[in-house]
Amino acid sequence: MKSLFLLLIIVGISAAATAQTHLKVYNDDSTNHTYTVTACGKTSTITLHHNRTGPVTIKGCSNAVISTPTGPLNVKNGDKVYIKDGKPEVVSRLWLKHIDYK
Repeated sequence: MKSLFLLLIIVGISAAATAQTHLKVYNDDSTNHTYTVTACGKTSTITLHHNRTGPVTIKGCSNAVISTPTGPLNVKNGDKVYIKDGKPEVVSRLWLKHIDYK
């Protein structure tokens, strides 16, 4: 019983140490966008290239805040971000299932 409890503690610590925010980004604009990201108190920048769809990984916590010209965007691991006309927004997973992207 003690060894099972110890194993669960080790797995929990290692999972917390490797926490990241994985996003799927759909950028329909014809320009690149560079944003400042804050995760776990650490600040970094990300560049989202024009007319591209792809994954973005933010190291740190499973939650992050992206500073955009339209205001802060709170994201969490597994979110999907859609950028249209320079305005990024987090969209629902159900809504994306019905859209046919390029």
